[in-house]
Amino acid sequence: MKSIKGMLTIKATGEEMERFFNLCINKNIVIHEIKVSDNSTCFTISAKDYLTLKPVLQKTHTRTVLLRKSGLPFFYLKLKKRWMFIIAILFCTFILINVLSRIWRVELSGNESISFEQFYGFLNTNNIKYGTYSKNIDYKQLEASIREYFPQVTWASVTLEGTGLYIVIKEDTSSYKTEKQTFENSHLIATREGEIVNMVVRQGVATVNIGDTIAPGDILVQGNIPVYNDDLTLKSEILVNADADIWVRYTDNIHLTLKEKYIKKEYTQESKKDYYIQFGNFRIWNPFHNTLYKTSHSTTAIKQFKLIDKYYLPLYFGVKTTKEYIEEDAKYTLEEAKSILNEELEEILTTLSQKGVQIIEKNVNIFYEGKMYHLTCELILEEQAVSSIPIVINGE
Repeated sequence: MKSIKGMLTIKATGEEMERFFNLCINKNIVIHEIKVSDNSTCFTISAKDYLTLKPVLQKTHTRTVLLRKSGLPFFYLKLKKRWMFIIAILFCTFILINVLSRIWRVELSGNESISFEQFYGFLNTNNIKYGTYSKNIDYKQLEASIREYFPQVTWASVTLEGTGLYIVIKEDTSSYKTEKQTFENSHLIATREGEIVNMVVRQGVATVNIGDTIAPGDILVQGNIPVYNDDLTLKSEILVNADADIWVRYTDNIHLTLKEKYIKKEYTQESKKDYYIQFGNFRIWNPFHNTLYKTSHSTTAIKQFKLIDKYYLPLYFGVKTTKEYIEEDAKYTLEEAKSILNEELEEILTTLSQKGVQIIEKNVNIFYEGKMYHLTCELILEEQAVSSIPIVINGE
């Protein structure tokens, strides 16, 4: 209550202090926290009572000195003198609340075959980008959209922490699922030439056996199941959606080339660092930013500012490092060529494995011919090479 009224701390001196306090009591003037010393008396009084104190001071010849003001009325007077400062505080608070209610960071984890650029393009098509209000994002719907847009994603989780959107996905790269169109009734046909090495039929009638050689378009499992009478005459047919796992073994060849001559980058000792500050998409470079190298390579390290953990701001500090290099004509040695070509081959084989293609055998040969290095690879592979087609009845 005292802080609401506003209180004054007074130092009073005079020879009639006892009479002064008696008169205050008679006039219902409330005095608090009286402290008496040898030459003076200190006390606190409300601002309202202080205005009625003048006649008492005159009668008792008491002199007063104002030591301190406290309470809400005096605080308000101080703020009134600094109204521009208050407006600035309110404006900054509004801006801060607005900034912290948006998405300023997107982190993706668990992705193997999906690049961040691909995923960010998907987010853009769903109107999710840097600066989007977090309240406008339907997280459950976004999780469903991720699984629908990327068939290899089997699980997705989207969470908001601070101003960051954190997305965790799981991809099914352990086995390749052949895309089968869904029809009401269908056959399974071969999509490549090869030998059947394994077959498990779940629905339908198999028209081939393990060890048979097949060609693209051959019907492997029929979706029309015949029903016979007791005399083995055809009674009717039951139409189903043929379903089976059929592994086909086949051979394939890979041919890679590498030119013997190439341009070699020989880096010098010259390098330069340039700094910039970025707010949103607006970037301010160091005014002395200048790179005069004829040929150079640049890398950029970016740090995003944050208020506290997970509360990132659209403010960045970047360092661009530029290194000078000189281009020289060079030739690959046989060992260097083998290393490069084998690395390219491993990338191709890894991609095949991720699609569920099993590599049974490989025969690699590297040789030099016509100013180029050549890699040939003969492969024996196995995969589920089947597809669905609708059953056509009476030409329909």
